[in-house]
Amino acid sequence: TTTTTTTTTTTTTTTTTTTTTTTTTTTTLSCGNGIVDPAEDCDDGNFIPHDGCTNCIRDRCGDFVVNAEGLETCDDGNTRSGDGCSSRCQIEFCGDTVVNNNNREECDDGNLDNRDGCDTSCRRITTTTRRTTTRTTTRFITRGTTPSPWWWMN
Repeated sequence: TTTTTTTTTTTTTTTTTTTTTTTTTTTTLSCGNGIVDPAEDCDDGNFIPHDGCTNCIRDRCGDFVVNAEGLETCDDGNTRSGDGCSSRCQIEFCGDTVVNNNNREECDDGNLDNRDGCDTSCRRITTTTRRTTTRTTTRFITRGTTPSPWWWMN
């Protein structure tokens, strides 16, 4: 009898190669580049102040600046009406339907009818009825007497 012993050795070699490529792109955020970047309200690509977008912040009513794009006729730094400059940054005037304290308006009905209680100068029209009472005093003077100079007060 013959005995045979066989030994098999298997060697497995696994090689894993991982390649990582990192690309870093640096973008400089800049106001005026025409691109609305994070933290910018607007970016119109120019440096013209008060044209609707100034320093990448949208111009607004109440910023103390009358904006050149023609949407504002005044800007008093607030958004209250009745002080001469409306909440929409428009000059207030008699006839604009807003009672303006700055213009000393008593009323403002927005029309030119003086018969409706508010005249064209934004003043209230009041009608007063004046009653005149006439008192008649008859005094008989006896002959030979002189009336008192104060007789009408009796």
